[in-house]
Amino acid sequence: MQGGFEAGLIGGLADWFAVTALFRHPLNIKIPHTALLPKNRERIIQTILHVLENEWLTKESIVNKINNIQIAQLLLDKIETELQSNEMKKQLQKAAIYLASNFDLNPFMPQFEMCAKKLLSNIKTEYMIQKAIDKALENQMDEKLYTMTLKMVESKLSDQNTKDEITKMITNAIDKNSENKIFGIALKSLMSMASGKVAEIIDVTITEFLEDLKRDTSENRKKIIGFIQNEMEKVKNNESVLQQIDTLKQSTINKYDMEPLFETLKNQIQNILLEYVRQENFIDDKLSPIIKKGIVKLKEHPTALLRLDAWIKEEILDIIEQNHQKIGQLVKDNLDKMTNDEITVLLENKIGNDISWIRVNGALCGSLIGLALTGIKLITG
Repeated sequence: MQGGFEAGLIGGLADWFAVTALFRHPLNIKIPHTALLPKNRERIIQTILHVLENEWLTKESIVNKINNIQIAQLLLDKIETELQSNEMKKQLQKAAIYLASNFDLNPFMPQFEMCAKKLLSNIKTEYMIQKAIDKALENQMDEKLYTMTLKMVESKLSDQNTKDEITKMITNAIDKNSENKIFGIALKSLMSMASGKVAEIIDVTITEFLEDLKRDTSENRKKIIGFIQNEMEKVKNNESVLQQIDTLKQSTINKYDMEPLFETLKNQIQNILLEYVRQENFIDDKLSPIIKKGIVKLKEHPTALLRLDAWIKEEILDIIEQNHQKIGQLVKDNLDKMTNDEITVLLENKIGNDISWIRVNGALCGSLIGLALTGIKLITG
C-alpha cells in the first residue's frame, strides 16, 4: 500500500506539473520548458490560422457547401415568413420613409426637362388650336368676347369727348363731300343752323344702337357673334396663322427656363411620395402585396429562380475570393486582443474537467504501477 500511494503521489504531481507547465510556470518558478502556451503564442496562433484557412475553412470547402444550398429559395421563403411579422413591417416602413426622404431627384431633372420640351414640341399646333377653339366655342367664348367688346365700346362712346369727335367727323365728311354741289351747300347750311340738333340725333342714334346690340334678339348682335364664330373657325385651317403660332410655340419652348417649374415639381413629387409611404397601411396594402406577387412569379419560373440563385452565389463567391484571407486575420485580431492570462483562463475553462481528470488518471496510473513494482519487489525478495 505504501508503494502504491507513493507512486500515485508521484504520478499525480508529475501530471499536475506537466499540465500546469503548458499554461504557466508551476508555483511561479521559471523552470525551463514551462509556460509553453504563452512562450509559443505566436507560433500557435499561426498554426491555428494555417489549419483554419487551409484545412478547415478552405475556399473550396466553402464553395462546395454554398453550391449545395438553394440560397434563392431559402431567401424567398424567409422573406415570405418575415413579411408577416410586425417587426419586419415596421422596419420596411422605416426603410421606405428613409428612401423617400433622401431620394435625390436632381440627377433626373435635365432628363425631365428634355422630355417635357420634346413632349410639348411634338404636340401638333393644328390639333391644339382646333381643340382650343372648339373648347372656347363650347364655353361660349364668342359671346363673352362680344360682351366684353361691347362694354368697352359702350364705355368709350359714353364719354362726351368721344361723342363730340364723332359729330365732328360726320360734319367734316359732309363738308368734304358737299363741295361745288348745290344740295351739298344747302345741306351744309342746314347743318350749320342745326348743329346742336345733329349732335343730339347722333347721340340718340348711338345710344339706340348700343341698346339694340345688348338685346339677345338683336339681328345685329347675331350677325356680329356669327362673324366672330366664323373668324374663329377660319383660324383652324389658316396655314399662315398656324405656322406663326407653331413658330412662336417652338421659340417659347426653347427659350423658356423650366428649372423653377421643375424645382417646384421635384418638391411636390417628394412630398407626395413621402406622404404615400407614411400611410398607416402602406406595408400591408401596398408594399407587401407587391413583394409577395414578385416572389410567387419568381417561384413559378424555375429558370428565373435559377438565375437569381446563380447570381447570389456568384456574388457570395466573389466576396469569399476577395476576403477569404480575412477569416484568418479576423481570428488573429481577436486573439491578439487577448492577454496571455486571458487565453490561459479561456482554455482552462473550456478543458478544465479534462485537465483535472489527467491529474486523477496520473495518480491512479502511478498507484497501479507502484503496487505492481512493490509486489514484484516483495516476490523476488
